[in-house]
Amino acid sequence: MKIFLLAISFLLLPSDNPVQELMKTSEKKILKKLESIWPEEKVSHEAITSSILDKGEELYLLRKGKEKKGFLILDQASGKYDLFDYMVVFDMDGRIREGAILVYREAYGGEISSKRWLKQFIGKGSKDAMILNDDISGISGATISCRSATTGIKDLSDKIAKIKTAHGGY
Repeated sequence: MKIFLLAISFLLLPSDNPVQELMKTSEKKILKKLESIWPEEKVSHEAITSSILDKGEELYLLRKGKEKKGFLILDQASGKYDLFDYMVVFDMDGRIREGAILVYREAYGGEISSKRWLKQFIGKGSKDAMILNDDISGISGATISCRSATTGIKDLSDKIAKIKTAHGGY
């Protein structure tokens, strides 16, 4: 009986890497988003490790066969009271193709999940400012989430540029 309870409690313990768990739980949503970007192509993802990434950030190289299509990064950011999970897809030049909020856990601020707000990031890269209330419009009532998402997406954009440089352009 003790071994059985120990096994169950081990299964209920949180993962060391919540973003890795996110890939498992949100995989259908992620794959659907990738299909919307490349509707005619089956795109696979291959995990990449880099010392440039912070703990919990997950980076994937996206391919169609042997052709490199871009990068996918999964990350978390802080809302007012809780974390939210998001993804950013970059092309091979380091420009944002798409962004999505995968899981938003708060009662307010969920408007940052809207395509209308997220499309402001499309086409931007590490050389773009991405400053809330400057080139990125905020949302009334979602200021903290907007700021956190904007800062996080800009940070990931800068990291993609550094990773591309460190790995010879990929």
